[in-house]
Amino acid sequence: MPNKNMHPNIKSRLIDVTDKEWIVELYSDLRITEFLPTKIVSRERSHAFFEKYLEICKMGEPYEVRIYFDDETKERMGIAACRPFEREPDYPGNEVGVIIVPEFWNQGVATFIANDLKSRIESKIGSNPSVPFYALVHDENIVSQKINRRFGFTLLTPSKKNPNASIWKFTR
Repeated sequence: MPNKNMHPNIKSRLIDVTDKEWIVELYSDLRITEFLPTKIVSRERSHAFFEKYLEICKMGEPYEVRIYFDDETKERMGIAACRPFEREPDYPGNEVGVIIVPEFWNQGVATFIANDLKSRIESKIGSNPSVPFYALVHDENIVSQKINRRFGFTLLTPSKKNPNASIWKFTR
């Protein structure tokens, strides 16, 4: 389970329509998109991404997109998703990803959220899923690579469809 002592005020919920502008702004932030495997820099593409998130939430378990926020201030801190891995057809399975608001970088928030995401998935499908889980990570995103290793992902292969990104596979 996540270390509630480290961040006792972090809570999560499924995304909803009230998150649209926040997500559009998040995906329009160049500090964020610099490390995304697929560049989403226009507001139009950000809106489409939000709509896709809403569709993912309707798919049912284990798929979901969650907003993480400070329960006292209600300030949104990050987002985590579990969705079908459609971006790399050679690797059928599920994809997980976490994005942290830059103001919360280097504060343990990414580790907290990744741990919570892992716990949620394991509670739904067990610790040895029959369908593989992947993460697509920008090659220069060293922090995400460290977190992936800590949570049981191993580097699998460079992405064929997303330049400057690699596919990581959950192995434990």
